[in-house]
Amino acid sequence: LQNPYKNPSKAISLHKQGGVICLMPGIYSNISIAEAAATKERPLVVRKSPQSDKDVLITSPSYAYKTGVHVLRSGHVYVIGLNVSGFQKGISFDSVKGGGMIGNTVSQIGLDGLHVGQNFNYNTRMFADHPSENIVVLGNRVEGTGYQDFKRSGQRPKYGEGIYIGTGAKFGDRTHDILVKDNTVQNTSAEGIEVKHATYNIQVIRNHISDVSLSFKGAITVSIGSEDDDTDGNYRNLGNTIENVGVPEI
Repeated sequence: LQNPYKNPSKAISLHKQGGVICLMPGIYSNISIAEAAATKERPLVVRKSPQSDKDVLITSPSYAYKTGVHVLRSGHVYVIGLNVSGFQKGISFDSVKGGGMIGNTVSQIGLDGLHVGQNFNYNTRMFADHPSENIVVLGNRVEGTGYQDFKRSGQRPKYGEGIYIGTGAKFGDRTHDILVKDNTVQNTSAEGIEVKHATYNIQVIRNHISDVSLSFKGAITVSIGSEDDDTDGNYRNLGNTIENVGVPEI
């Protein structure tokens, strides 16, 4: 406390092999964690300081900023107790092996709130790196998605999933062994929870979804691939509650 790091990026750069980075209350810009090589025994934890009840807010002045907290090509990273608002995506784990998003609040997001999947290059339309695996999405709150064009047009677009597992590319990614549990998802402009095809060993348990506007098919959707795609399988959807679900007028 007497000699803190100048910013989260500095602390992360020095502790990619594992450690606990506590953020004091205040307002921060986006946080990026790439190539962290922590281990199960010594994970990298980025969290709100347990010494304060005040918020750590990760925010941006514009939805043009892509991701509030982005974890990329890393292992055993945990993001805990942060408040993220005003980005295209709230918290995204791309090509991450081990770790989780726990107890965060994500609000007023342009597209999807929380995402776990494989790193995808939208310029080449090809996957990069490896699928994500062994990630917990636990006890988070997602409040308001799909605000990408809201300031410009006054209307929310059809995209804006609360929690998004996998990738929307037609060939899918093989993200696997993901637990989505005890999350609260409210006021989304698409599915509350969406699980894409080619993923496997996905558990969606005891989440609460309310006040969602369905541009697509359901408050919770699980997609499957073609008949010859043997990677799909072992989905558990148990004990979730859904209320006040509607269809948009436009």
